[in-house]
Amino acid sequence: MIKGELTDVDKVEGVHTLVEVLELNVGDLDTIVLKPYATKTLDLKQEQFDHSVSLEKLELSYYDTRIYVKLENNSDAVYKVYATDVSINVNGKTYKEHYAMYGEYPAFKPKLEAHSSTEGVIRFDVLDVKAGDVIEVIIEKPYTEAYDVQFKEYRFEIEL
Repeated sequence: MIKGELTDVDKVEGVHTLVEVLELNVGDLDTIVLKPYATKTLDLKQEQFDHSVSLEKLELSYYDTRIYVKLENNSDAVYKVYATDVSINVNGKTYKEHYAMYGEYPAFKPKLEAHSSTEGVIRFDVLDVKAGDVIEVIIEKPYTEAYDVQFKEYRFEIEL
């Protein structure tokens, strides 16, 4: 429950200050800051060597940016893809995955056993974007012990 009243937004710098000024309970943060102000459903999928990466949804909030990802391994090999291998390029700036202490979202398993799949959310800092901007999502080459497999990085473009 909000106990205080925010009268001068210009003095608030970031979420931690906002929490202190309003004296919020941690659960209140979800409804105020984590709730997305924009959501885009995606149907983007790329495949290499019986391994696929799908981007399913993009959420923009005042606290972070979230991309919902699905990884599938339809081969007999084991693959590894880490959230730290994912970056976003937009308006000349690169964003890397970041740990956020607020909000709980499922993380995908980085190790994909043979014939398995995993889904999760990768979180980034708040993006400085507007309608018409193009977000490029780059997933570095997956790791595998299958020496005959030479992955290329996965690249997706999302137009806002």
